[in-house]
Amino acid sequence: MKCFGGVHDANPEPAGEAGSMRRPTYSNAISTVALFIVLAGGTAVALPGKNTVGSKDIRDGQVKPRDLKQPKQLRVKTNPEASSDPCATGRVGVLCGYRHPEVGYRGWRAVGGQYAPPTVSRDGFGVVRLSGVVNGVVSSNQSDAILILPKRLRPATTLEFSVARDQLNPCSETASCAAPADVVQVRANGEVHRRGARSAPDGVSLDGIAYRARR
Repeated sequence: MKCFGGVHDANPEPAGEAGSMRRPTYSNAISTVALFIVLAGGTAVALPGKNTVGSKDIRDGQVKPRDLKQPKQLRVKTNPEASSDPCATGRVGVLCGYRHPEVGYRGWRAVGGQYAPPTVSRDGFGVVRLSGVVNGVVSSNQSDAILILPKRLRPATTLEFSVARDQLNPCSETASCAAPADVVQVRANGEVHRRGARSAPDGVSLDGIAYRARR
């Protein structure tokens, strides 16, 4: 009870609250954050140390085997160089091309040497990655597809990627030559193409092509 000039205050303010607001405690702040997360539909966890995650910090059943396993690689098969193009019948996972009876092989091959062969992989999150270097000479009367991807490795829409080229042409590193860059398309039907010129006798890289597969 307070006294003001002989008048008693019947409703005194609690000590420590007059004219100021109490600072929130650590427990108040944590409780508020936890309540917000629960209302938002999430799960709150407490990590005992900095930059560490233990088995107790992971909600049961949330980490799947597919999230941990290494991406499975598909090594693109070498073209059999027969009289017909396997890609003409929709065969997947093989370099496109055929052997012409007069002019010889027309299609795509792995460059080899210091360059990796063409491969395709998909990780547990559905991200597809292409790699390797190929080269080829394509006739005007055949498809210019480099290869056709299996359905589970295809994008939802046609995508384009800037890649390196002319790995077999030393002139590509001089000022008198065109810039050693190219564009590769990955189409929704699984076909992988070099955009623009049909052939790439000096090589075109698939390294750096990455996208999320169609669900």
